[in-house]
Amino acid sequence: MQNIKLYTQMDAGEQDKWLADFRLWLAGDLRRLDRGDADVKEVAEKGVRLIASWRYCRSFCEQSFMFKDYARRIKTVRLYAERITKDLQQMYARTIDLTDPALLVPHRGRPTKEEAAAKALIRQREAEEKRKEINLFNQDGTTPEEEQTAADTPQPQFMPSLGLAGVNNPNRLPTVAELRWLLSPELQQRTDTIRDLRSRGEESATRAKQMAEDKRPAQDIKPFAQEAARCIERVEAIYKAIDDEVQTIYVRLNEDSVFIREMAAKSRLDNKELRAFLRPYWDKLSTEAKLQKKQQVIKQISDRDPEQAARRAEKEAQHKHAFDLIHYLQRKDKPNTAVRIKGMEKRLAELYTILGDKAKKYEPYLTAAREDWERNIKPIEEARARDKAKKKAEKEAQQQ
Repeated sequence: MQNIKLYTQMDAGEQDKWLADFRLWLAGDLRRLDRGDADVKEVAEKGVRLIASWRYCRSFCEQSFMFKDYARRIKTVRLYAERITKDLQQMYARTIDLTDPALLVPHRGRPTKEEAAAKALIRQREAEEKRKEINLFNQDGTTPEEEQTAADTPQPQFMPSLGLAGVNNPNRLPTVAELRWLLSPELQQRTDTIRDLRSRGEESATRAKQMAEDKRPAQDIKPFAQEAARCIERVEAIYKAIDDEVQTIYVRLNEDSVFIREMAAKSRLDNKELRAFLRPYWDKLSTEAKLQKKQQVIKQISDRDPEQAARRAEKEAQHKHAFDLIHYLQRKDKPNTAVRIKGMEKRLAELYTILGDKAKKYEPYLTAAREDWERNIKPIEEARARDKAKKKAEKEAQQQ
């Protein structure tokens, strides 16, 4: 839950991605579920992960993630999705002109969201203008035009397409060199060929371009163009394999206890820092792809290590038992009799053994039940006991 941002805290790009995933889930997964073409658990889990970005859904989603009983929660997920849809419609029903000078007039009190956004826009524009001024000159005071000579005329760049590892966001994604020690020996050998493939592809692309400018026949140009295309495909396939392997490692660092111990001995980073280091590669997947990838890796771990599979099954059984205990504590259809109070005390103690300090938030249910028993149930039980004793005494007196 801590890794899931609230919708209001996302930047514009993250909001657009969330909206696209949400629309796809509403229009695709839910409709397939209505037709009986989809698995209830998968659709519900994906919905829970999406609605967790809204504050009023957090408590519900936290319990869902804890007990993983997604299938039985699908109706509630639908209701939350309808509420979110209405909120989004209201949120985007009106547009605000952030360039309106009225939004910048100072006044007492906290600024509105629109005023804060307008001020942020002004600061962003000022920063952009400042960057433009700085970029007009190099550090030595010469302009880029003066520095450039015929000898360094830029050549056509041969780079893999955007979206590949190390290219999509070079300021954030770890480089291939930084990841090399994590990769399998086979993939390490493939990464060693990237530079050569780029060089060959750039050379072939430049040759093909020059031949085209010289009006050479198409059949003469074709072999060089094809060679450039083959090099591009091979480089992109390597980057795709890196993405896939790093994403697998990211999941294993959370799910595979044996692998976690191996990494602890091999890496200078602790497990949490290592996952944060690899997180940008995981975030390249869509919500649905993340779920599929996680299930695939967990299945591989279980097939490879039956002991871990048994521990995971035991843990899931514990979670289910904890859910049953919580359900008993939260029931409101039973009177809070002395017998029920004892049952609640026993179940709360069991819950502490499973959840530890997290069970503390369920103590108010027991406290409320005790107060209700003292105030409402106990007087009735005592009155019934007195009536019973009175009738018994009268009956004994008649018999004498």
